[in-house]
Amino acid sequence: DPKSVLVIPAYAAIDPRLFRAIQLSGVTYYAHHGCSDLPQWRSRLLTLALEQGAHRVLMMDADIIPAPEQIEWLATTELVTPEQAVTGLYVMRSGEAWACEGPDVEDRHAGLGFCAVHAESLRRLADTLPTLRNPQPWWPFCIPFWRGERYYADDYSLWCRLRETGTRLHVQESCIVGHAVETVRRQPGGDATEPPRQGGKG
Repeated sequence: DPKSVLVIPAYAAIDPRLFRAIQLSGVTYYAHHGCSDLPQWRSRLLTLALEQGAHRVLMMDADIIPAPEQIEWLATTELVTPEQAVTGLYVMRSGEAWACEGPDVEDRHAGLGFCAVHAESLRRLADTLPTLRNPQPWWPFCIPFWRGERYYADDYSLWCRLRETGTRLHVQESCIVGHAVETVRRQPGGDATEPPRQGGKG
């Protein structure tokens, strides 16, 4: 009965540096390769983790490069509660921006490259969603939608749904992980460009 489960949707392969870090962390993980429909497979992997009895679900992209202790931190931090999810920081592939936006913690969005959500948060959200079958039943946690003129992709759609069902997003700015890109922006609030930090226990 795993307490924390990591899910990884991968279009091709998992970066070997990520795979090694997962092995060293000892966290149970489920991966699906060949994800041409990323929103669906993110959702199906979240459903699988809940079915397997996870108390907390970690989500990572296949090209994220964390240290083993960062994965361990994400799997154990008390910041993750039924009312609060947690994300670390990483840059987008362009290297020009953080995969996170919104200055207000109550209305923040982020990517799903390195984050954790309590199972109770996901189950509370699942109660508001239809059950789809393709062929096994799964909940459409990450299916994109339009609201007014704004498009919510798989990542932002999940955070929006979670927020509306009682889960806020906490951004742990001291936990910065790699993203298989060369350029790293300065840490929010900092004055100089800094390399990614290892650890993330702050």
